Amino acid sequence: MNHSAFPDSHCAVDSKDTGHPVEDLLLSGLEISASLFHLGQYCNQWESSLHGHQRAGFHVVLHGPCWLHIQHQEALALQAGDAVFFLRDVPHRLSSSPTPPNWNVAIQRQAMQNLEPQVPQSTGLLCGFLDLGRGLSELLLATVPDVLLIDGSQADADSGRPLLDLIQAEMRRQPQANSSLLEKLVELLLFYTLRQQIGQAPAHGALPAGLIHLASDPAFGGLIEQLLREPAKAWSVDDMAAYLNMSRAAFHRRFTLLCGMAPAQVLLQLRMQLAKRQLEQGLTMEQIAERIGYSSAAAFSAAFRRSVGVSPAQWRKQEPRG
Repeated sequence: MNHSAFPDSHCAVDSKDTGHPVEDLLLSGLEISASLFHLGQYCNQWESSLHGHQRAGFHVVLHGPCWLHIQHQEALALQAGDAVFFLRDVPHRLSSSPTPPNWNVAIQRQAMQNLEPQVPQSTGLLCGFLDLGRGLSELLLATVPDVLLIDGSQADADSGRPLLDLIQAEMRRQPQANSSLLEKLVELLLFYTLRQQIGQAPAHGALPAGLIHLASDPAFGGLIEQLLREPAKAWSVDDMAAYLNMSRAAFHRRFTLLCGMAPAQVLLQLRMQLAKRQLEQGLTMEQIAERIGYSSAAAFSAAFRRSVGVSPAQWRKQEPRG
């Protein structure tokens, strides 16, 4: 993989960075479920993409070279053993050429061939979708980039190298490769990749690290889940304390000690994070206001501007989409 081609707004996994010990947080709060979409090889001139399904996804290169194209970014050369995870539906294409595709023309699809026999000058791919859960899962993923790239030539034990090897070994069992096992290996590979990312410098627009610390607490993590499930509820400090069977004073003291923010500030951050996701999805101001607990679109817009610094319309216009 050519490191100089990494897009600046995305993140390549550095195998020398061991990250932080967040295994418990990931295991308890993050839901990962992979499903295979296609498995095989392309020959000659081809293009492929998972974009347009409104789902997270992944590509693992099994053999041969290819190029990853992401809108508004330079092309990235991928080789056997490299992998890319999309944590949302990012516009992209894989192809046999370094030449950028015409994004205004429909993808030129080609029928995928079986992996065996392996055709010279072909590219083998394992591709699929990811279900990453909602609530706390979405909160945790807010701290990492939307695109995660794994350089198979540089990956080590801490960044999933054994898992990449196991995926390759299972593929050599064709035509008896076990799809359920491959899905589990992909889930674990993403887990190892995220373990390196969560706790590092947050991505643009991510939630404060203190909120992630709060979510890692067993009791308060449950409260965060509930706030995310019912953001439109008129939550008060008393309501939050009652949910955890704590006195108001004890709750407020423990809450601020854990995350460095007052409960009202955290509720605002959660609502604004949900609002950003809904703005990306194209919901109207009225719909978002109703879903996250504001009496009107004007009240929501005013709160968003105070928190984010720009109006919802301005944020939706300026926020990059891939």
